[in-house]
Amino acid sequence: SGIIEIADSAEINTGTDTTRAMPTAAFVNSNRNIRYLAIRLLSNTTAVTAATGIGGDFESLIAGTFVEAGAFVDIAGTAAGTIDIHLAGTTIMSTKIILNANEKSSRTAGTAVVFSNTACIAGSVLTFDVDAAPTGASGLVVRYGVRLA
Repeated sequence: SGIIEIADSAEINTGTDTTRAMPTAAFVNSNRNIRYLAIRLLSNTTAVTAATGIGGDFESLIAGTFVEAGAFVDIAGTAAGTIDIHLAGTTIMSTKIILNANEKSSRTAGTAVVFSNTACIAGSVLTFDVDAAPTGASGLVVRYGVRLA
């Protein structure tokens, strides 16, 4: 009686503990505080080619920390490709999104995205570049995750 047990990050991430208290800082740092956005940049019948500013400019609707990014194509390419995200005209990645040959999703890439700038600022302009086109691919969706501030 009168003793409160505190949930740890793993318990908050899985949502399996219904009796422990959740400190604000632990929630903010948990996976439950990440918002994912997916943006279709090219229709499913449009070939993916190397270009800058694919799909135009997008306003960042939320503020926080970039924690994840990836891409998906409707038809897989026969060669690998790389996609870059820019915030206010500057790349936010030191290791970019990779689409492997014959794969539709970057989730299967052996190399994970590494962010060089993790600050997502509400109201900033996001742009997307295809640095190397996955040969023969069509359609493009880019997703990213932001842990809210």
